[in-house]
Amino acid sequence: MEEKRVLRQEMKRRFAAADGAVLERQSALLREKLEAHPWVREARIVAAYCALPPEPDLGPLLECWAGEKTVLLPVTTAEGIRLRRYEGAGRMRKGRYGILEPDGEEWWEEPREVDLVIVPGVAFDREGNRLGHGKAYYDRFLRPLRARRVGLCFPFQLLDSVPHDALDCRMDAIVSL
Repeated sequence: MEEKRVLRQEMKRRFAAADGAVLERQSALLREKLEAHPWVREARIVAAYCALPPEPDLGPLLECWAGEKTVLLPVTTAEGIRLRRYEGAGRMRKGRYGILEPDGEEWWEEPREVDLVIVPGVAFDREGNRLGHGKAYYDRFLRPLRARRVGLCFPFQLLDSVPHDALDCRMDAIVSL
C-alpha cells in the first residue's frame, strides 16, 4: 500500500529530526503513564518489547515488572514472533534485526494466557490503528491473542489517521503524552 510506504518514510524523517535527550525524557514520562494504566496494574502476564532506538524505552519497567508479573518478550523467528520469559537484562542477546531478546531455549507455549500486550509501532491514530514496519510480524502475532493491546508512542507518532486494512490489528488503547 503506497500510503503506508509514504507514511513510514515521513515517520523515519520525524524520528531522525527528534532530539535524543527529549526522547529520553519522554520515554521516562511514558513509562510513568503506562505504569499507572489500570490494565497494566491488573495484568498478571504481560508481553512487552525491547526498544530499538528510537522507540520508547521500557527497560526500567521490564526490570520492575519482572519481580511482580510474568514478563514475556518477543523473539522474531523465520516463522514469526514467539515469546520467551524475560529473566533480567543480563539474560538478553541480540536477535534478528538487532533487537534484544531473551536468551534461552524455552518458549512460552501459552500465548492465550497473556493478559496485556504492549505494542511498539511506527505510527498510531486515535482510533487504535497502528502502522508497523511493514513485515506484518506483530499483526500475525496479535491476531490469535485474547489479550488487551496497548500501543505506546511518542507524541509525534500519534496521528489523526493511519492507513490500515483488514489484516491490520487495532489497539485497544494508545498511551502517549
